[in-house]
Amino acid sequence: MNISIPGPVLSDRPRLFAFCAALAAVNGMAAIILDSIGAGGTLAALLGLAGVSAVFWFALYAVATIAREGAGPRITPTDKLVAGAVLLGALLPYPMTGSIATLIAAAYLFVQGPARSRERRMAIILLAVTGTLLWGRILLPVFAPQLLGLDAWVVGQVAGSPVLGNTVAFSGSGDRFAISPSCSSLHNISLAVILWATLTQLLRLSITPRLMAVCIAGVATMAGVNCLRLATIAANQSDFEYWHVGAGAGMFGWLALIAGGLVIGGGIIVAGSDRYEPLVLPAERSDAGLQGAGDSAATA
Repeated sequence: MNISIPGPVLSDRPRLFAFCAALAAVNGMAAIILDSIGAGGTLAALLGLAGVSAVFWFALYAVATIAREGAGPRITPTDKLVAGAVLLGALLPYPMTGSIATLIAAAYLFVQGPARSRERRMAIILLAVTGTLLWGRILLPVFAPQLLGLDAWVVGQVAGSPVLGNTVAFSGSGDRFAISPSCSSLHNISLAVILWATLTQLLRLSITPRLMAVCIAGVATMAGVNCLRLATIAANQSDFEYWHVGAGAGMFGWLALIAGGLVIGGGIIVAGSDRYEPLVLPAERSDAGLQGAGDSAATA
């Protein structure tokens, strides 16, 4: 008796890797998700998106949506081998293995898919997601003095407070607060890049210098909102907890998301980049014919 999964759930390469990469990315955020559940229970965690930015979940939704746009290349033995490695990283109880597995899936899809194919578009989004999952965690410990010092300098300019290294003085007080890695603007910068990459690939937009400028504007906007929050902390020492981890911090989080979304979304409309037709790879293509099919599709 044959047992099959109803419908084309994992019937081709894009669907297979959308599934495996999504599991890996969620594993990369496992510590934050579990902390959110432990702090307020399952229902509160669901209402709060498990402590993870809505941009992250939107990116995974976009990857799944792109994967289901049409029939794609059949799953090859190499696909199965790489997908198995990604799935292993997704299932191991270590967030870093999930983050690395997401990078592996993104790199493999990027190499396998020609420009404008579903694989390439999914890869671009997943590569942007690894900024939050992997690269931010690597860069911050290495370049913490420089990055946090830059944050402190900007905050000091906005708040008019003296700065020493990564510490900023409270207004009217000799006390100081330190900008820690968890408060770095690098997190907001990563989210801006994810949002920009997700929208451009979901809408099938050709990347132009004007669209790159939109990305930079979105990055500056979301980083600026974070610096504004830190400047608010500097001006309100008595309400430190409110603006640091309380409702005030949540308000600035949503403000950064809304402002970044308006700048990036509005910028995309103003930039007026052309939408291209999706490149659909033949379902019968094999590993051996990958390069030839990609070349013929590009010249058609």
